[in-house]
Parts: sequence; C-alpha cells; structure tokens
Amino acid sequence: MVYRGGVRHAAACPEPNRIRIQEMKAKSTWIAVATVLVAAAALQGCSTTSSRLSDDGQSDQIVFPDPASSWPKDGTFPNIDNLRMLAPGMTKSQRYPLLDRPHFNEGFLGVREWDYLFNFRTGRAAPNDVVQCQMKVVFDKNEKTRAYYWKPESCAGFLNKPAPEVQRVVLPPVVANVPTVLRNATLLGDTLFRFNGSGPGDLTNDGRRRRVAASLNRVRSAVPCRARS
Repeated sequence: MVYRGGVRHAAACPEPNRIRIQEMKAKSTWIAVATVLVAAAALQGCSTTSSRLSDDGQSDQIVFPDPASSWPKDGTFPNIDNLRMLAPGMTKSQRYPLLDRPHFNEGFLGVREWDYLFNFRTGRAAPNDVVQCQMKVVFDKNEKTRAYYWKPESCAGFLNKPAPEVQRVVLPPVVANVPTVLRNATLLGDTLFRFNGSGPGDLTNDGRRRRVAASLNRVRSAVPCRARS
C-alpha cells in the first residue's frame, strides 16, 4: 500500500507486456555480448599459435599453424626480392607492402604473430619442382618485428642470392720458343766437325775453310779503314 496525502492507495503493478519486453531486451543484450566474446575468442585462436611470446617477442617454443587452415588454401609464390628486404625492427605497416596480408586470418592490431604459407620453385623436375614452406613473423609488445622463423628451417636458404657465375677462361697452350741462333749454331757445328768430333783434328775440309774465312774476317774487322786503304 502507498499513502499519499494521508490517503491509502493501491500500489500500481507493472504491465505484464512491459515486463516481458524488458526481459527480452536483457536476454538479447546478453546474447549479443556472448556472441562478441565467442567471436573474439575464435579470432584470437586464429591469430595466435600459442607461442607464448614475452614482451620482447621471445619464446621457448615457436608453434606453427596447420597449413590446411591457410587462406589462400595452397599458399602463394612470394617475391623473393621482397623477402630479402625483411629485417628485424620493421613495423607492420612497413612489412605489409612486402608480404601482403597474413595467410591464417590474423588481424592487424594487437596481434603479435603473422603466419604465411609460401611456395618456392626448386628447379627440379616434377613432382619435386615446388617446395612448400611456412614463415612466421614475431612481434614484440610494441609491434616491432622481433624475428622470422621458417618451417622447415632449410626454407630460409631460398633467400640466399645465387653465387655469381664463374667464367672459365681457356688459355692457349704455351709453346717453348727455341732461339733460332742456337739451332743455327748447332747445325753449323755439325758441318765443321766429323761425327762426334770437336777438336782441331776433327775438322772437315769444309770446316777448315770456314775457320780460315772466319779468321780473315776478324783480321779485317780489326784493321782500321785507313790502314786497309
């Protein structure tokens, strides 16, 4: 009972329809909140692989997501030159033009792990012409890149620049040039002496004549021009 001005009045009861409307609104609000929480949890589950990163982006165990959950389903063929430009300390905005969006439904803000599924050509014959690799980008609490991880680790080798091609230079064979003078002297010696001879008594007739002529030439060369005239 309610007393107003000393007069007793019956308390007004809320209308049944109004009560139902209030209950339905409250219920709808809780359903909406629960839906948001479930969706956030699902997104959080997609955007992390439970690597349990520290503030500086370190972890005792890096966990990669299931490749089957990637999108695009089969991954992409990356630009290797862009991958070579990646470095620690880069922001998400600096890295995004090089890699595009992550492949496992990770978000942008508040996310500290980005995962990618890449395909690399090996240069071998099919079916071994393509290798599939996973790459994880890890951020610190300030969303600066801490490190890059590969699965398998050997996939990091695709970023190495090929060694420069070594050009082989073929040099012509070296031929020993025997001085012509020595050869002529040998031939001349063969005509001056008998076989296996080298002394004055071994001179041939032609050899004696050559020796006499050589002596005369030496004498003439030693006499001054005026004396000879």
